[in-house]
Amino acid sequence: MINLVRADIQRILHKKSMYIVLSLLFGGFTFLQLFIVTPNVGETISEPLFRHTLDIVARFSTLIIGIFTFYTVYIDDFSSNNLSNILSVGIERSTYVFSKLIVMVLFVTGILILGTVFFFSLYGILALIHNGAPFHVHFFEHILYGVITLYFGIIAFSLLVQVILYSTQSALVSIFALLFVYSSAIIEILDRFSTLSRLDLQLVKSYTLSYRLFEVSQMLTIPNYIENGFSYTILLATWGIGLLYILFLLPIVIFILKKVDIKYDALS
Repeated sequence: MINLVRADIQRILHKKSMYIVLSLLFGGFTFLQLFIVTPNVGETISEPLFRHTLDIVARFSTLIIGIFTFYTVYIDDFSSNNLSNILSVGIERSTYVFSKLIVMVLFVTGILILGTVFFFSLYGILALIHNGAPFHVHFFEHILYGVITLYFGIIAFSLLVQVILYSTQSALVSIFALLFVYSSAIIEILDRFSTLSRLDLQLVKSYTLSYRLFEVSQMLTIPNYIENGFSYTILLATWGIGLLYILFLLPIVIFILKKVDIKYDALS
């Protein structure tokens, strides 16, 4: 398994597209902060930096990073026929699933560390440009805890989408499935069904990871953060549901991968 993980990490590190996507993400955020974002009257540069960091992370970055990481770790293997080649040499399918999960955790953790270093570097540059900027320790801790939780959701959802990927053997279907489960579409469907059927589905919603991640992202938006503060209870509930997803889906992914005959699918 260690050799499989090492080989997969080397494959990812040699992908030029990964560096291009990360450069665009970090470059776009830098441009936003340096050339567009300006503090309001009575604010230091810290306020708009934190405000827009929360908004961007809560609304956009986790979805983009989720698609990017899932494509890089899983779909690229599948659509390039690398998965068929790996399994054809006698690698146990359970070993493959666990090795991919380890790679996913390492890849997401690497992006998180890189993003944290980048944020601190940008903060230092802005502090120099504006002759100093106050640093809100607790505020940054809350951002970090929330982002770690959202990125944990990416890992948990990767198993759910793998079930769809290996069942349908379609990369495009799995990408659309990831967009669906990571957006608020499931929540809206449950709310609409609850209204039409007059059934209280709050308990059902509370056990969906989409709803829990939506709560975390809403908590990280500035209006909610100022009005309601930061809730560790929401984070713990999200981690609990996420762990249930992982424990439930891991054997299902292994079972499906053992039963299906993997075919080459160049993003069809």
